[in-house]
Amino acid sequence: MLWQKVNPVTQSYNLALEKSNYERKEKSKKLLDFYHDQQLAYVYDRLRKHFSDPDKFSLASLNIVRKIIDGLACVYLEDAKRIVTKDQPKFDQIQNKAKLGIKLKTANRLSKLLGTVLLKVVLRNGKIELDILTPDICDVTTGDSPEDLKSVTITYFPESGIRNELEYTEWTADTITYYDYNKRIKSIADNPYQTLPFVPVWDSLPISDFWVEKGDSLVSVQEAINEKITDLMYILRLQGFSVPVTKGSTAEIGILDPGQALNLPEGADFKFEAPGSPIKSHLDTIEFLIRNTAISYGLPASYLSSKPSERKSGLSRLIENKELAEKRQDDIALFRSYEGQVFDIIREINNYHNIDKISMDAEFKVDFAEPKNVNLAEQATSWTMLIDKNAMSAIDVIEKMNPDLTREQAQELYFFNIKINSSVQDVKQEN
Repeated sequence: MLWQKVNPVTQSYNLALEKSNYERKEKSKKLLDFYHDQQLAYVYDRLRKHFSDPDKFSLASLNIVRKIIDGLACVYLEDAKRIVTKDQPKFDQIQNKAKLGIKLKTANRLSKLLGTVLLKVVLRNGKIELDILTPDICDVTTGDSPEDLKSVTITYFPESGIRNELEYTEWTADTITYYDYNKRIKSIADNPYQTLPFVPVWDSLPISDFWVEKGDSLVSVQEAINEKITDLMYILRLQGFSVPVTKGSTAEIGILDPGQALNLPEGADFKFEAPGSPIKSHLDTIEFLIRNTAISYGLPASYLSSKPSERKSGLSRLIENKELAEKRQDDIALFRSYEGQVFDIIREINNYHNIDKISMDAEFKVDFAEPKNVNLAEQATSWTMLIDKNAMSAIDVIEKMNPDLTREQAQELYFFNIKINSSVQDVKQEN
């Protein structure tokens, strides 16, 4: 057997890549745990680093990660309208069964959390579905740019937890390769679609790496808040109650019950005293961390306020926050592309498996809901006044209410509304 020398540069690169992938997956797992409110195990691990007996503490957490992420993910204020020329009924049936609306809304949130997720269109039990794959179970290879996706490998973890039942599936445009837990090939099949049925969803376009990863500040603040809350619970346990104190008596008092009399020597004194505790300072620190975290992520401090009178609805937040509104427009541009790619793959898979096909000439458009002013009456009055002064037209109003429409589409909708309103008026007169 010939001995083959390993290229040290290649070996170093592979080790660095393996380490990077491991760190990415562990970070993604932690972010997902924090978002899904599974934080107490992490609180306990941090306590073990600082205290010899962490079991004395009552673990507590306050999930601001989910609140921040859901506040930033505002592409889908409500489900988008997906318009398919020629085959709308067929596509509506598919998107309803696949729950496209909630799946894409979830993808928007998880991309804010993780930086990158993958959407996979799959035929399962005779119907098309949309899976969301997170970075902790995926590996990819790319071509000349991060957006040039060449292969996707998915890790399937067994419910039994037995390592030997771990499996991997690698997709390319040509083949689907199945591996066992040791990465040994079990079987290879042709990819029937001759394309990757995956759509990468990024929070922002990738520059040098496929995986757009998020920073550590949100997790760090979340852990600090959890520590402070856990500390506060411990302080309340130890110092939240008064303790009996005697002076001038050598008698053993023991445990006192209500109505129990004490026989103290002459000159002795007995009273209850409450020890000083830094409860307010802990509460102030927690409030400071929460409010400033909201501000640092472009959200108003009132968004995470504990006072109901200060909280604002999601629409009010978006309308009043210029930074958030601008970011939403950038996100809409990205998700317009993602929606189109999902439609193309759905058509490809549907037409491969089903006789009832979606026409290759069918065009896809997506209309994202716009935030509406909370005071619609005042807005309508303002528009009416401007129309009366010939400062704008009814078609301008339609465009402002729905910026996704072109000028021609707004005109068509205007005349369509006239026709519908006239029909309704005729029916009323007949009755």
